[in-house]
Amino acid sequence: MKHIIAFSVLANLAICGYFEEYMAGDYQSALVSSSMECNRGDIDACSLAGIINMGFGNTQDAIFYLDKACQSGKYIDACGLMANIYVIEQDYSKAQLYAQKACNSGMGEGCQILGAIYQEKNDYQNASKYYRLACQNQGYGGCVLAGMFAYENGNYQDAINLYYNGCENGSNFSGGNFTNQHMQQSKDAYFNIIGIGCYNLALMYQKGEGAPKDISKARNYFSKSCALGYIQGRGR
Repeated sequence: MKHIIAFSVLANLAICGYFEEYMAGDYQSALVSSSMECNRGDIDACSLAGIINMGFGNTQDAIFYLDKACQSGKYIDACGLMANIYVIEQDYSKAQLYAQKACNSGMGEGCQILGAIYQEKNDYQNASKYYRLACQNQGYGGCVLAGMFAYENGNYQDAINLYYNGCENGSNFSGGNFTNQHMQQSKDAYFNIIGIGCYNLALMYQKGEGAPKDISKARNYFSKSCALGYIQGRGR
């Protein structure tokens, strides 16, 4: 399973030395500084140290620092990042615990991870429930995934509304402009899901499913899906 991690952790960080080092691309210095400050009780620093360790592939160190940030209650997005790590590690019981904590606190990405875990278990009722909850909490990938369930169940009007929400709001969402490769890859994966939503929305307008047939809108959303990186939207 592929899941999307949250980007808004970074937006909450205070402007301090280690964050300035991170934004300047000096990740090694930022890691040393943030790790040191975290050990002195700076929860902002713990969050950043966890993110940098994720980027470097230091999974256990990332878990150590992100758990501190998550348990503090200040950085609920860190709980979502923890859930994402445990999904990658295929430890779904721990992933579910952290995703539930994030979702319960209103983090859409946490709800989306929960939905994916339930989908993996073939529990489609709960999968759809948490994808919808993600959608309601600005987890726009969840809108797309909930739309897929609605479409498969023949609820075309519901599906087109969910795809529209995911495509329009998700394509305008910005998680930040970070040069960290790991974060950029996750951001690309996020926009690929949104691109699928735009593509499916285009198909529904092309066929007249859930809304009157509208070729102009279909072309617009095919183009948008392509711009978001979904290759099937090309040439439509």
